[in-house]
Amino acid sequence: SYVHVVCTYSQTTGTAAIYTNGVLEATMAVSTPLANVSTNSAALGRSPWNGDPWLNGAIDEFRIYAGVLQSGDVSSAQIVGPDVLLTNNVLLNISQGSDAMIFNWPVAASGFTLESSPTLGSNAVWTPVTGAPLVIGLNNQVAISPTNSAMFFRLFR
Repeated sequence: SYVHVVCTYSQTTGTAAIYTNGVLEATMAVSTPLANVSTNSAALGRSPWNGDPWLNGAIDEFRIYAGVLQSGDVSSAQIVGPDVLLTNNVLLNISQGSDAMIFNWPVAASGFTLESSPTLGSNAVWTPVTGAPLVIGLNNQVAISPTNSAMFFRLFR
């Protein structure tokens, strides 16, 4: 069976975190910056200690991101699976349901919040839409019942 493993490292805080299948397993202080790690210690599927066995399995995908992934990014990567990259290029799709407007955006675009405002321009006051989005397939989805007043919507990160 497949296991999704994510390791993050923050040079700023000197902290590493390990996630398994989207769940934080451990965090730890790291005293050696990654730039000082030897090639032997950084090998995939192999321990830096000679007595340890090598990985008895296969690596399907390996990624390196610029910057530290946040827990929401790790959860998004777990949901969308391999071969789908995380993105900041987001398109908000809106469709008419039987008694609500349905808003969809990709799970791969983590950290975005659907907000609404009764006006546009410099007087706009944007507030998060109540209710957490449901994950439907590879999309976040929010249903909003129509009212008699004008509302404007945006995704904000």
